[in-house]
Amino acid sequence: MRNHTAVWASVIGLLVCTGLQAQSQPAAAETAARDALLDLLLTQERGWYDAMSLRDENWEQRPEQFKQLQSVLTKDFRAITGWDELLDADQFLSIRSSIRLNKYVLSEPQLIRVNDDAAILTYKVEEQVANRGGGYNTAARVSVTWKRQDGGWLAAYYQSTKVSNSGSFAQR
Repeated sequence: MRNHTAVWASVIGLLVCTGLQAQSQPAAAETAARDALLDLLLTQERGWYDAMSLRDENWEQRPEQFKQLQSVLTKDFRAITGWDELLDADQFLSIRSSIRLNKYVLSEPQLIRVNDDAAILTYKVEEQVANRGGGYNTAARVSVTWKRQDGGWLAAYYQSTKVSNSGSFAQR
């Protein structure tokens, strides 16, 4: 009888270990897919900031870059800015294309997967904005809702909330 108990214990242990291993493989695949989507969406977000950071010698390329960036916005895109403005895609692009950044830092990215075709990307951005008056530093928490459409990921909604600028570009 003892041998049977030991055999059954071994079989049950093997089944439990195999089951745990089988469960960890989908979890690992899900984590890898989530990380890949986070990287993709952060790359698309950095495209906005990179376009606003073009130097003088590349300044004439800005309209073309922003035209390309428009292709990642849904037709019914909306944005609420840190200045409490509700904007459509054209207004958002117009304002973004008029901003000139010396530097920016994206930090604390998080991805919330709503379903297979929707995700929310949140992050903190710190910006060093250039203007004729000498510029200023600003920081915001940003949330962007992305949806899978037409074979790619498009931004449907953007929201930013100003926060205290105590990080990379804080006034000292």
